[in-house]
Amino acid sequence: MQAALHVIRIAFDHGWRWLWLETDSMAVISCFSNPNYSPPWQLRSFWLHSKHLINQMHFVITCALREGNIVANILANEGLKVSGYVWWDNPPSCIVKQLHLDSWGVPNFRFH
Repeated sequence: MQAALHVIRIAFDHGWRWLWLETDSMAVISCFSNPNYSPPWQLRSFWLHSKHLINQMHFVITCALREGNIVANILANEGLKVSGYVWWDNPPSCIVKQLHLDSWGVPNFRFH
């Protein structure tokens, strides 16, 4: 949830008023979809501020399975390794291979 709230603030601060947020967390999607959602008290101020920002934006949130966005999954795992805020102006080396595979249309499959 906190990552989604940070993304909203960052997008707004950059002047981006069209935001399509994809997540593999149905819990996050249901929070944004439920107008009566009440966050834990630790997130309440952050949540209310984010809701205020998205009311000034064209905001869409949808579900994407991990296989639907391997790049996001790789970046999420990288995020677990760092502390603090990281911004890349160019794709980090950890996702370059997958970006090429995506651009070539190579599919990703989930096997059970």
